[in-house]
Amino acid sequence: MRRATVAVLLVLLLNALVGPSLLSAGAYAQGRTFRGAMDLTASFDLVVPKGNALLWSFQTGDQVQSSPVPYAGRVYFGSNNGKIYAVDSLRGTEVWSLELGGQVMASPTITDDGMLYIGCTNHTFFAIDATTGVEKWRWTVPDPYSQIVSSAAVDDQRAYFGASDRHLHAINLTTHKEDWNFTVKGDVWGSPALYGPRVYIGSLDGTMYSVWKDNGTLAWNFTTKSYEGIYSSPAVSDGKVVFVTARGDECVYALDAATGKLVWCFRAPGPGYGSPAINNGTVYVPTWNLITPGGLLWALPLSDPTPGDGVLENSSIKWSAYTGDVQGGSSPIYSRGKILIGTDDNMGGTGKLLCFDASNGKALWNLSTGGDVYSTPGIQDGVAFVGSLDGRLYAVGGDPNATMVVRIIPEASSIQGGRVLGISFLVTYRGLPLEGAFIKINVTAGELSQNGASTFPDGTQRVKYQALKVSSDMQVTFTADATFFGIDPAHGSASLNITPASIYTIRSSSALSLSKYLLYLVPMAVLIAVNVALVVLGRRAIKGVAKDGK
Repeated sequence: MRRATVAVLLVLLLNALVGPSLLSAGAYAQGRTFRGAMDLTASFDLVVPKGNALLWSFQTGDQVQSSPVPYAGRVYFGSNNGKIYAVDSLRGTEVWSLELGGQVMASPTITDDGMLYIGCTNHTFFAIDATTGVEKWRWTVPDPYSQIVSSAAVDDQRAYFGASDRHLHAINLTTHKEDWNFTVKGDVWGSPALYGPRVYIGSLDGTMYSVWKDNGTLAWNFTTKSYEGIYSSPAVSDGKVVFVTARGDECVYALDAATGKLVWCFRAPGPGYGSPAINNGTVYVPTWNLITPGGLLWALPLSDPTPGDGVLENSSIKWSAYTGDVQGGSSPIYSRGKILIGTDDNMGGTGKLLCFDASNGKALWNLSTGGDVYSTPGIQDGVAFVGSLDGRLYAVGGDPNATMVVRIIPEASSIQGGRVLGISFLVTYRGLPLEGAFIKINVTAGELSQNGASTFPDGTQRVKYQALKVSSDMQVTFTADATFFGIDPAHGSASLNITPASIYTIRSSSALSLSKYLLYLVPMAVLIAVNVALVVLGRRAIKGVAKDGK
């Protein structure tokens, strides 16, 4: 008790000396997780699908509980078949996969340097090159029966994750060894959040912990009455830590991030297993309804409008929406006024991806899958991705205004007749290079090395062009028509100027000044004078020899 009190006093003292920046978010949010940034608020500013049109589905052969993370034209996720996948986000084709040796229920975390971090149920944590799928290093939890379901939070020094060995682990990204671990009293299934100099993590022991990142010592803990504990990952925003508890407590909590003091508690009609999303002062959190079976999605104020008693009154609820979910395994994400969340559809075996209006909870659309959906949706370029227990990853929607673009790029803007020039073509879709697009090429005059070809992985293709021989300047036009299955065709054009191919270019007399004439005339005059002098001298020498001979 004394240690906890001292820790709280130290935090308050540091806050007074250093100011609010001590607990400011963002300084360590270098990675991308299934909840967005490292504070796990799941708040995005990306285009949300306008409808439930299925773009593609990718079959893994086993349950997909892992939440997908879209990044740089690919989507990364794990499967219970023991593999981590990188799939082309546009076409749904496999880029690479890697066998990890255990069920991959955790979600990947990808950092700005292109590294992917993920754990699996064989008590091993992996660092993988996200581009190539090559394993770089691994670290093994000492307990051989331990499982890693928690997704890692990563800063510029360490990766932090929980495990069923009842520890929070901090692995050094340089040495690949454990810097420290923090012991709790229950398994850790949720993922840690980073906020300022702290790590926040819940445990099945029913306690939320705040731990100092540098040394793994306890800053504070808050114990609930839940006998099932905390499956939820915490979300940290505006100095508050928000999470939901399972059976035995059934509450949504908001705690002061610095002190662990209760800010408010919302008594839900059932337990929660998903994690909250927070945007612009509103908390979106799923729970189960014990009275009327089926899930509810709540919109709650982050700041209690009637503070003081530690209770968030029902009158403060902004709205609630029925999801039908009884397990609450999926978690919501927010983006541009919309909420996306998965559901197990009341254990019917046909889970759904649901979309709600974030302002009023109105259901906008849904997509049925072949199994329950515990995966949290990911989003990129107007497409939502979600896993299902039917073994598939689903890609839904797509920006209806997105178009394919083809650019024609000559090596130069002008060429002399009869010469050869390289012409490059670049095809993009949603701002990304498009591999496999077929380009039909034409030119109004001259010859092409080929008039049709498919683009390479970088979206490019290149041909050679031989210009006509011309006696005066001439302009030719290139046209390119790009096609790709399922995408509207694209058309592009560009012009090239052809000039006469001659050694000397004759210009008008007005273009040649007197000084330029002199540059030519003076050397010629000198040369003529020298030649004349040599001739005269030569003749005199001959006459002299003749006289001497006489």
